[in-house]
Amino acid sequence: MKVADLCQSLEGLCQFLESSGAKQTANQWRRLKEALTAFAEPSVTDFCDFLVRAEEYRRTGTVAIGKRPRVPAKKSGVRSPEALARAAQELKQFYESVTSADVTYEKIADEVKRIDRQFKADEVKELARAIGISIPPKTKKAALEAIHRALRERKESYERTRF
Repeated sequence: MKVADLCQSLEGLCQFLESSGAKQTANQWRRLKEALTAFAEPSVTDFCDFLVRAEEYRRTGTVAIGKRPRVPAKKSGVRSPEALARAAQELKQFYESVTSADVTYEKIADEVKRIDRQFKADEVKELARAIGISIPPKTKKAALEAIHRALRERKESYERTRF
């Protein structure tokens, strides 16, 4: 898709906005469309790269010519086996404590969210095994769902048997 195609779509948006009574908003979008017309030939992807370089120039006063801007590499974040074992032990302890009245379903959901944020897919699968999920989930999402289900079912089972 070229920027010219985007400009054409913006014109359609402007006409719709004008016909629905939002003339001022339509004028703002039309101004954007007119500014983009000078960049009609590049693809939208190339234009986005150009905007990134323009922002770099605005911030630093220099721009790397002929190169895409450097995107910082993510840290691998690989945990040591000891750290993962410690996390598994903490999850086991939480699993045991879900029968407590202090542990609500909201706390269970929060714990699953924390695991999602802090651990990678393989680590989440390992944590699932730690609390007795024998069939290994194929994805991180499936492993998180299995952990959440196991915690919730333990709590529900305890609550059903209490008199």
